[in-house]
Amino acid sequence: MAAIARELAVVAALIASIPFQPATGASSAARAQVAAVAEALSAGDAAEAMSHFSKSLPDYDKLRRYFEGLAAFQVENELQITDEQDSEKQAAFTITWDITLTDLGMSESRRRSGEIHAKLALVDNKWSIVEFTPLDIFNPQLH
Repeated sequence: MAAIARELAVVAALIASIPFQPATGASSAARAQVAAVAEALSAGDAAEAMSHFSKSLPDYDKLRRYFEGLAAFQVENELQITDEQDSEKQAAFTITWDITLTDLGMSESRRRSGEIHAKLALVDNKWSIVEFTPLDIFNPQLH
């Protein structure tokens, strides 16, 4: 029960930390995809996190393995979109992504921070992440 409450607090903090300046409907929907990735990672659901990415994403399989490896940790994410460019069918974000990994076996935490560059495209009326770099912040084996 405490874990669920902690996850809800993390999701609330995540949503609160994404600055929602006046945005177009397209921008808001694209932002929701990025927030959904963070929420899925915090819930330990790698498959759900990957569902927001295009399978044509460079290093798709590498990112999937990283996300699957994060299941060994309690994951907390904080995101801040620092730059944004969008149009009706594309969006590009620069995201300051802070991730805290707590080892479930030892209760040891480590925090990482990185600047992620994400591009999204509207395909068949659904936003999909088509570029996402760099990936190393999500590598579960990095210390």
